[in-house]
Order: sequence, then structure tokens, then C-alpha cells
Amino acid sequence: MENSRYNKEGADELTNEFCNRTGLDIYSNSRKLENVYLRVLLYKILSLLNGMNDRMISEYFAEYGIKRHRSSICVALNKINFYYGNHKYFRELYDYYFNDSHRYEILTGDTKQRRMASHDPKNWDELDNLIFDLPKGKRGEIYDLVNLRIKSWSWKNKDECKIITCSESIAGLMD
Repeated sequence: MENSRYNKEGADELTNEFCNRTGLDIYSNSRKLENVYLRVLLYKILSLLNGMNDRMISEYFAEYGIKRHRSSICVALNKINFYYGNHKYFRELYDYYFNDSHRYEILTGDTKQRRMASHDPKNWDELDNLIFDLPKGKRGEIYDLVNLRIKSWSWKNKDECKIITCSESIAGLMD
């Protein structure tokens, strides 16, 4: 059962570096959003960069007297896409540690937006930057507003005036 153990020194090194970079206190059980998603990212780092599964991560923390249940770790790891799509700081840290070619797909969800997001951010204008940081749930509302504005441009008066005259009285129409 050689695969049942994990590289403790590697886990310590990754954990210390991550905590120094982010200020995360691994002993804290705080449910403050930033603490929660930082713990999730640490689990992901230990999983992918140190080859640890949920049991190993739980055992690792238990060695330091920290209770982290396997089921909680699994649930947390399943929320990576949510945190990536909705929290800029999480996204920046995630991108620092991982080079996922599908990260914009996680963020945007559809092909057209994925194609637009894949363009070099150095070429983005203010609108691109503003929309990039919006949570996925708010993007639909902004899309509707922008789409309505674009459609309204075709409805607007183009300085074409028509004079309509009425030569008959409306008295006969009232019967």
C-alpha cells in the first residue's frame, strides 16, 4: 500500500507557501467567504500538485490537530468552478498555481463568450474589463441591457420626416 501515503514534506512546503502568499490561517474554521474559498484552493493545490486525495488531505490536517472531514473536502472541491467564476481574487490565485486551458470556459460558460475571452487581455477596453469581473449570474442582465441598446439604434429617428395630412373630418367616424 505504498500509494496510501502522501508526501508530507511536499504538502508542508505547498501549505506554507500558500499561507504566506494569502495570509490564510489553516487553523481557522471561519466561514468568512474569503477564508472558505482559500481553503478550497489549498485543497486543490494539495490534490493536484502533491497527488493527494480527500482522505490524504484529511489525514494531513489531522496531523496538525485540524479537523477537516473527507466529505467537506469533496464538496469544497466541487465548488472550484463557482469560486473561479464569481471571485476575482480566487481567479487570480488559481491562475497563478494552475494553467488550465479551459479556465475561461469555466468563467463564461458559452462558446461565443469563451471565444471573446480568449483574446489577449492587453487589448481589452473598459467594457471588456468591466464585464470580465461580473459574476456569471449578473451577466445575463447586462447582456439584456446592452442588447436592448443595440436594437434601439435601429429604431431611432434618422432625420427622415414625413408630413401626414388629413383632409377629411373625423365626424363621420364617430357613429
